[in-house]
Amino acid sequence: MNESPFILFGYQHLIILVLSACFIILFPLCAKNNFNIKRREQISNWIAYFLIIHEASKPFYRTYFFGDLFFTVLPLHLCNLSAFSIATYLLTRRKVFFEIAYFWSLSGGTMALITPELDLAFPDVEWFPYFIVHSMTLMGGVLFYLLSQYSSFKRVIKKSYINFLWFLSNNIDNQYLTRTAC
Repeated sequence: MNESPFILFGYQHLIILVLSACFIILFPLCAKNNFNIKRREQISNWIAYFLIIHEASKPFYRTYFFGDLFFTVLPLHLCNLSAFSIATYLLTRRKVFFEIAYFWSLSGGTMALITPELDLAFPDVEWFPYFIVHSMTLMGGVLFYLLSQYSSFKRVIKKSYINFLWFLSNNIDNQYLTRTAC
């Protein structure tokens, strides 16, 4: 098989960006306008289980199939945490997870789709899970913003930043945050 390198903003990248944008925008609008509450809950659960199963199995399949070191593929990146947060929100409906996931999925998911860390282009086996999961994570944030009771975009962004700063302040050594340059 002829393996071609992934070219940032090449035709394959632009095509998947357009397809992802269509999926990210059109699926939530379709769900909001055409599905009843029971169907929305089913879709929410399917997306949540898919994200959890993918993120939980990723270190294992990346180690086995791609030869990555196990500790280098643990789900500790922004996108991984966003996927877990969206899945947790979908299953529990606790607003704090929505706020964190919304902020992280918009920032991390968008950045990952625009500037992917891929060496080879389609049909490389790494290409599929990368774009599918990042698109689903971003779509999850948009979908559940449209389906939620949040009416103010500014309020969601403000609470997201507050929760993010709270997370940082409680999980990073305070001396590091307050240290001044010599």
